[in-house]
This record gives sequence, C-alpha cells and structure tokens, in this order.
Amino acid sequence: MTPPNPFGNLNNNNNTYNLQDGWNVVMWGCAYGSYTSSSESSVMPVCDYVEGLTKENNKGFYAWSKVLKVLTMHRIADMYGPIIYTKYGKVNADGSVDYDSQKDAYYAFFADLTEAITILAKLQADGAPPAFTKFDLSPYAGDYGKWARFANTLRLRLAIRIAGVDPGKAKTEGEAALAHAAGLLSTTEEDFTINIAPVDHPLFSISAGWKDTRMAAPMESILKGYSDPRLQKFFAPSTEFPGDYKGIRQGVAMAGKEIYENFSALNADLLGNRKIQFMTAAEAWFLKAEAALNKWAGAGNARANYERAWKPPSHSTGFLPNLRPISRIIPAPPRRMWTRKMRPTTSPPAASG
Repeated sequence: MTPPNPFGNLNNNNNTYNLQDGWNVVMWGCAYGSYTSSSESSVMPVCDYVEGLTKENNKGFYAWSKVLKVLTMHRIADMYGPIIYTKYGKVNADGSVDYDSQKDAYYAFFADLTEAITILAKLQADGAPPAFTKFDLSPYAGDYGKWARFANTLRLRLAIRIAGVDPGKAKTEGEAALAHAAGLLSTTEEDFTINIAPVDHPLFSISAGWKDTRMAAPMESILKGYSDPRLQKFFAPSTEFPGDYKGIRQGVAMAGKEIYENFSALNADLLGNRKIQFMTAAEAWFLKAEAALNKWAGAGNARANYERAWKPPSHSTGFLPNLRPISRIIPAPPRRMWTRKMRPTTSPPAASG
C-alpha cells in the first residue's frame, strides 16, 4: 500500500525515509501512555496493573495478560530497539528510567511466555473454570488450551526472529516451543483475530474514510503480471481508469492528494468482517519450515511444512471463497531451493500499462 497524500510536504516524510518525529512517537505512546488521552488505554500501564492485581489470586488472568503484553511489546522492540520492559515503573532517584536492550527485552519475552504457557497448560489440564471469557474478543473465548497454543506459537515466532543474531538462544526457545504439549496453531480455525465490531477496521477507515492509502505499484505488477484472481478481491478498480487497477509508485513526487487519490483503494468487502488478524496457522507452518532449515529438533521437513502453509489440507480462503488454491497460480518452488541460500527462480511478468 502507498498513501496518495503528500501530507503537505511533497511526499517528503516517513514514506520516503525522511522520518517525522510526530509520526515516530505514535507506537511508543500507545505502549506507554504518552499518546493516548489516558494511560488506561495503553499497554504497559494496563498490563502492569493487571499482573499486580491477579498474580496471586487469578492465575489465568495473570497469564493472559503476560501473553498480550508480549504480543504487543515485541513489536515495539522491533520498531525502536531498547524499550522499558523489565524496569517499567521503576524510577531512579534522578527521575530517569532504565531501558532494556533489545536482546534483554527478547529474553524477558521468552521468560514471560514460558511462565504464561506453563500456567495456561496446567489450568487446561486441571479443568479449571475460565477466568477471562467475557473479556476475550478473540475466537478462543477464554479457552486455556487455545491460548497456550497461541502463546507457544508466538514463542516460536520470536525464536525465528533472533535466529540470525543469537542462534543458541533461538534454538533453545524454538525447540522448546516445538516440543511443548500445548502444540502450535495448525488449522485456519485456530487463526488469532480480534473482533472489533461495531468499530470499523482501521484499514477500512484509512482507505475508504480518509482516502489515505491506495494500491502500491508492486502489487499492481505482481497481481496483474501473474493474472492472479485475488486482485479484484484485494482491491477496487481505479475510478480514474475505470475497469483497471492502478498502483502508486513508492516515493513518487506529489504536489497534491488529488493526483493519485483515484487509484485503486482496498476492496471494501475485504475488511467488512471487522476482524484484525494477528497470527495465522499458515505463519506457524512457515515458522516450522524455517526451523527445519535451522535443523531444530521437532521441526519436521522444511518442504512439507512450507507446502502445508500455502496449501492446507482443508483449504480455506476465508473472504476469497471462489479462488483456486495458490498452487495453481504460482507453482511450488523446486527442491533445489531448500538450502540455506534460497534464491527466487523467477520474476513475475511485467504488468501491462
């Protein structure tokens, strides 16, 4: 996606790597309370309060808070590097607050996930009554086993992310996730989403309401070049070029929003279910494929995992019910690709126009 809006500066902003302070602080503020009107709607203040309140007398809620905290804060660490995590709420005598390095933050994420998974799995095994069902907006509906499985998959995600810089720790955590009885997400029914109805999906608001995002030129090239039937499911035809799909080149100079505003918007039907997707079973299978390439115990076969990701046995295309499986659009990679040095074997044909 690319915004058609130059934001009053000839597109000289984050979209063209001229980072703007006012934009850069948004995610940090959402994590710590400096961006929202109340800290009660920010991640760390809420999780810190909930964990202190529930650690002794509501283990299920305590573990759930841990999982949600890691789910959010690993994204903050990936954006900013050092973050305030293990030392949150601890103010030094001079009024400063110490940060965790990104490495220390990731190690803390693993510790929190390990604790949460252990608690959730035990509650499931003991048949404990649900503790947070009425607060759970996901399809898991407070089910301890499903949340343990999701948390375990999140642990594998984080392990894969550090495999290139800390292979020993990555292997330890990845193999722990692969071996845990909680299992990993494996079917589309286990995809982790949040239902935000009656609020519109944020991307719908940005595309249809604000008209501040449109198809990017690479998507036009790839989807049109492959004659991919998902094109009309993902995007709406351009109103400037009726019946055709047009994408904006990233970084192109813009004098005003009106120049590209009528290029292809997101298809309104795409986001009509008002569910935000955070993790899918397909991702879990891709993670297992990468783990197999790393030769981690319990990962199985890399090619089989990869093929399971893009062609699950009970194929479900969700909002794309009439599409043929992806294997009929883009052929599977040849076996020679399954080495540590993977290279693309083909490039999409250039899109016409």
